[in-house]
Amino acid sequence: MKYYKTIVTAVILLFASSINAASVAINPTETFLLTNNDSAAGTTPILLADHGILAGDIIDLEIFGGWNFGVNGHIDFTSNTIAVFSSSSSILLSSTLNRVTGAIDAGTDIISHATFFDDLSTDIAEDFFLSAGAILTIMVPDNALYLFVSAHDSLYQDNSDLNGNYKINLSVSSVPVPAAFWLFGSGLIGFVGLSKKKLWHS
Repeated sequence: MKYYKTIVTAVILLFASSINAASVAINPTETFLLTNNDSAAGTTPILLADHGILAGDIIDLEIFGGWNFGVNGHIDFTSNTIAVFSSSSSILLSSTLNRVTGAIDAGTDIISHATFFDDLSTDIAEDFFLSAGAILTIMVPDNALYLFVSAHDSLYQDNSDLNGNYKINLSVSSVPVPAAFWLFGSGLIGFVGLSKKKLWHS
């Protein structure tokens, strides 16, 4: 019986180690979109591997909290968010339309807002929309190593997150089972059969 408990514990730990969850803060003054006359900083990318997420994984993305775009008297005025997967952490100058050099298309395309000044187009083909209160289940595309996340706005320099609750939650909803697990399972079945045989003969 002791051996069975050990094996069951190992199986539980194997599954538990395959399911990862992380909550990452979003800075609403940063963006990966083109900006114009805006002191916004470039988005800091999330390294997916740091959270146990790999290309091919099916993940859940969820936005928590919100941000304010300069509207007085409001802490969490909106939570509109956009994101894009990338094979690279590189982001070009703010005057460049396709700033995320390794951008990879995924999800439902979103037409992003034009810049506040001069109404310049900021739209790129690869980004997608995230709405608060709704979980987006999406497959991490091939070669994707990073996720860039940004508030969806036309002017970023006056944005704020006064209570610090604007975040994205990333969790693996379905992990492909590696071949090693099937080998482990086969060994487990053999071990159980051998144990039963020994008990029968004893």
